[in-house]
Amino acid sequence: MLQTRVIHPRDWLMTIENTGLDSLSPSCKLIHRVLVDEEPLSVSELVQETGLAPRTVQRSLETLEDAGIVRRRPSVDDARETTVVFTGK
Repeated sequence: MLQTRVIHPRDWLMTIENTGLDSLSPSCKLIHRVLVDEEPLSVSELVQETGLAPRTVQRSLETLEDAGIVRRRPSVDDARETTVVFTGK
């Protein structure tokens, strides 16, 4: 079951500016924003929530992982799925 947190867009923008994430691509920022509200999500849920192409989501997650912002792990519910969570950075 998804737990939804709602963060005000102004607060999210301040987070982006204060952490240096403002240099990321728009797709990375969108994925970050969706995860802020609904973490954890599977990759397929991120595709659905963002409306981005699956390959765009994969590339953006690679960028976010390389930056140490998120990590992917096997889903507890379905081993075929990958879950995306924040690393705490």
